[in-house]
Amino acid sequence: RQVDKAIAQLEGLHIPAQVGALMLSTAEQQQQSTLDNSSGNRRPAGKMQRYNGQRPTDTSRRVSWQDYPDPADFGWIFTGSWNNYVEFFQKPMDDNNNENDNDDDLICKLDWYFTTGTVKTSLLHPRQGKRTQLFGNRCTPPVYRAILEQPRVHTNERYHTTNQKKG
Repeated sequence: RQVDKAIAQLEGLHIPAQVGALMLSTAEQQQQSTLDNSSGNRRPAGKMQRYNGQRPTDTSRRVSWQDYPDPADFGWIFTGSWNNYVEFFQKPMDDNNNENDNDDDLICKLDWYFTTGTVKTSLLHPRQGKRTQLFGNRCTPPVYRAILEQPRVHTNERYHTTNQKKG
């Protein structure tokens, strides 16, 4: 039922047709995997949570709403949550550098760990030509907002791997 609602919301958005088709396709695939899962065919839990369309039920440990507003207020599309401490979002990227014609490269994914203020972004690196992840551990409110406004922003506070972890 919630996947149907999410599909209806996607259909009503005013976004580029190519990106909209990708997002709609992802939602429809998720709907099928939910149906497959209910019939006994198991799929990885992470994908089910990323696209479950459910907001957290307990936000009592969330960082300040005033300092850390909902990413949806910055144009991010909510896709799901997990275990009352992380929310998943995605946003179309208009980089004009998608040389391999892979529609998934047009999407930036965001994991928002709202109890700690930690942000993870996953997007196509413009020079490396592959999807990379950047982590921002316990971001300050200005860094958090800068990331939401421009996921490629260089803050000197984010890292690629745990070995590079800052602070």
